[in-house]
Amino acid sequence: MKKSLQRMGTLLSIFLGLVLVASPIYGQDKPISLVVNGRLIPTDVAPFAENSRTLVPVRALSEALQFKVDWKAEKNQVELTKASTKLLFTLGDKKVTVQEGEATKEVTMDVPAKAVNNRIFIPVRTVAEAYGQKVEWNGPMGMVLIGENIFPPVNEEDLAKMTKRDYPEIGVRMYLPAGFDDAIATRFNIENNAYEFFTKDRNELIASIGKAYNYSFSAIVPTDILKYDKGFFTEVNYPSDVPYSQGTEKDYKEKEMLFKEALHTLQFVDGLKETEKYVAYINSIDKEAGKINLNPGEFISINNIKRRADLMLGPAWGANVYDEKEEEVPFDLDKDCKFYLREEKGMVTAAHEVSYESFKKEMENRKLKPPFWVQFDGEKVVELVEIYIGPGAEK
Repeated sequence: MKKSLQRMGTLLSIFLGLVLVASPIYGQDKPISLVVNGRLIPTDVAPFAENSRTLVPVRALSEALQFKVDWKAEKNQVELTKASTKLLFTLGDKKVTVQEGEATKEVTMDVPAKAVNNRIFIPVRTVAEAYGQKVEWNGPMGMVLIGENIFPPVNEEDLAKMTKRDYPEIGVRMYLPAGFDDAIATRFNIENNAYEFFTKDRNELIASIGKAYNYSFSAIVPTDILKYDKGFFTEVNYPSDVPYSQGTEKDYKEKEMLFKEALHTLQFVDGLKETEKYVAYINSIDKEAGKINLNPGEFISINNIKRRADLMLGPAWGANVYDEKEEEVPFDLDKDCKFYLREEKGMVTAAHEVSYESFKKEMENRKLKPPFWVQFDGEKVVELVEIYIGPGAEK
């Protein structure tokens, strides 16, 4: 166990103060949103599902995929054109005519195009696939994802002048331009499974790059979804508020450009080295004596994002790692150990640093023991961060 503990990483900050929304996303009825090439597309009327197929307003889709729309009112038909491919829909008819160059064929859809509240809706998969676009559906987020966010390639000569940096927890590699590490601080946030990038001198957030299972911050903050694969979102999140002052804007923008230069070199890499984080319950703690006794739950591979999502967005009674064994595992507690407890502010339940005295008092009053992320430095515990417990949990 101690050998594994030496592989523990670092939790340094809470992303934008928005760690977890107090109502779990699982099982919620959500309006359907449309994402094209990594960008959330606003629609004046919401897409909807019919017979397990998603229909979207033709105007929003045409602007996102850049095809021409021609409405033939006398025949109740809508024609979509892009390059040499044309699609002809007739409202209420499940058949669509597809013309590719000189070849024409008729395709039967599961649902027809239709007019709703003076808007024309068309089946999104039929259109996207006809124009060679990948289409994915994420149920928990109620999100249709079309295409992929792809950066233009950087030539090998330019890459050779940059510093290669791997971010194994999210399976990403970037190449950093000269001056990046002098200007930008990088921190890993365990709970959001995200690397956060700050101005080094003033601690102003530039962006974060994270990977999550069945969750995207795109509805909360400005976001570029870099990749979506079988429920996993890899995305860049930007501050929702201006992080700089009028006097520091120029300097901030220069550092932001360094980040964007690195971001455009981003590559997805399989097989990067995994690390583990320890999840446990606290049986007893004595800071003066420098001791802590833990009832261990499990080691969580940092890349096992689905399991970590279950821990923090699970049932109303919270993360279940308890093995019902009153096992005592003693560790040394660092004299400068940091303690984080959760505080609800509006809809956000975020972890905030508290004093040891406040931590001990709060823990003594809890009827239900919460689990913690336990951070080690060698053999010593240096940080304890309470894992989110959902609404309805008894204190």
